[in-house]
Amino acid sequence: MVSSPPKDLGGCCSTQLDAERKVGRRPSTVFFVVDVLDLRANRRLCGHADCTLSRNIGGCVRASFSCGFARSACVAPNHQRSTTTTARASRSGDTADDTTTNGVSMNTVTRTNERRLAVITGAVSGIGASLAELLVSKGWRLVLLNRSAKRTQPLVSKLLTIDADGECNVIETDLSDHASLQAAATQVTEQYGSVDALFNNAGVLRSDMVLSANENEMHFEVNTLAPYLLTRALSTALRNAVEVRGRAVVVTPSTSAIKMVKALDIATLRRGSKGGLTGAYAQTKLAWAVLNEHLAAEYRDDGIELFAVDPGINRTGMTTSNGAPLPVRLIWRLLPKPSAGASRLAAVLDEKWRGRSGTLLLGGKPKPIPSHAATPQLVKELLSIIEEAASCDASSAVDPKNNLT
Repeated sequence: MVSSPPKDLGGCCSTQLDAERKVGRRPSTVFFVVDVLDLRANRRLCGHADCTLSRNIGGCVRASFSCGFARSACVAPNHQRSTTTTARASRSGDTADDTTTNGVSMNTVTRTNERRLAVITGAVSGIGASLAELLVSKGWRLVLLNRSAKRTQPLVSKLLTIDADGECNVIETDLSDHASLQAAATQVTEQYGSVDALFNNAGVLRSDMVLSANENEMHFEVNTLAPYLLTRALSTALRNAVEVRGRAVVVTPSTSAIKMVKALDIATLRRGSKGGLTGAYAQTKLAWAVLNEHLAAEYRDDGIELFAVDPGINRTGMTTSNGAPLPVRLIWRLLPKPSAGASRLAAVLDEKWRGRSGTLLLGGKPKPIPSHAATPQLVKELLSIIEEAASCDASSAVDPKNNLT
């Protein structure tokens, strides 16, 4: 059963369909929304904007972004992976390559002249949105892992005004839900094959302690564990990018507040002790800085480079939250725009940072991890907690509220 074309395509696909029917052609260039039963069966059609819809509908450039947004707005029940069907127009110089790399089909994804792909978490507003705008302006393709596709729609529309030929796919993802995170990573890997850059931009800053469905304190769940799990889950796609272009980058925001942490408290890291910038937020960011260095060493031979970058204090929703210090909230309107923080995160994509994996950048300059947090014993204990927390799955459908940027 087939329904009418989605409204967000502006009726362009119905116009194309009518034209093809008149000349007796099969309407192969138009995608339709399947009926409600099919949606419940987790069937998504076009989640990839590089398809005949974005190429063959005359004058409807908006479809390039709208198509990817509309399909990804359908979230599979219980976070099961959805099936995405993508059609590609035949282009000069394209060849169908059905080879398999690391168990992942690489058909048409391994062309070195194809636009680079970046995955960004928490890109609804603030630094994440500014980062998306910056990368699109430089010709990158984007996959945005956000909690709400609906809330992402204004950003997707804005990205289109920056690059009418751009490509953006929104996948609704709850980073505090391990199944949701894994499903998103699987979809990205199967759909695109390779990922050139992963930006673990999403973060939590609260004044209180809230447990996730996995019974992990939310700062730890999103600021420390989620970047670890997502980096692991996308490692095959990152390696594939290295084989194509020689480099893949993982960037995770840090904070200068880690310098105020007197000791990395492994015992309370997973459950938390107190909120705020210098509490659980700084603790979990310091924990990530340690993991960043550890993973950098592990992935060095694979060509995957990791950076922990302080974007600075910017004018975002996070710095207006109760978790931010009162002085910061009072001068909020005087803070730099989110684009300043986005530029710092994107700076490590520059070739001058090649070969400097594991770097911690605070205030725009490389800094060592505080010596008290870099002892072999603490690293061992941290990895043990991470592995223990990673193996924990939610036993109930709890949906705690949190501040994701």
